[in-house]
Amino acid sequence: MYNQPAAEVYVVPAGGGSQGPIRLKANDPVACSGKTSPGVQNTWPKWAPGPSTGKDGKTYYWVIFSSTRSPVAAGKAQLYVSAVVTDPSNNAITTYPAIYLWNQDPTLNNLIPAWDNFAIPHGIPTVM
Repeated sequence: MYNQPAAEVYVVPAGGGSQGPIRLKANDPVACSGKTSPGVQNTWPKWAPGPSTGKDGKTYYWVIFSSTRSPVAAGKAQLYVSAVVTDPSNNAITTYPAIYLWNQDPTLNNLIPAWDNFAIPHGIPTVM
């Protein structure tokens, strides 16, 4: 949900089953921030373009989302990324804490990430 302090990010197994929605550990700010979730507006989640499979047989997914938890950004929404790992050997889904993307302007809201396979042009244009 947009602009909802109580919003959190969950994943739902594609096959359904008894597991139900799983709350991401990434919803929780670090303990030293003094902030808790719900309350930090975890919104606008977007999946990475595709998962990868490890040598261990597990599938690794990446999700990016917006949150107002940053003590540096003074209530501005900033982007965070987290992993979601599925293990076919036991049908387990494991989630992980979020990582702050450090190169954001803390004076601006970063609400909607652009996550795609972008083509990067070769060479850097020269301005004279």
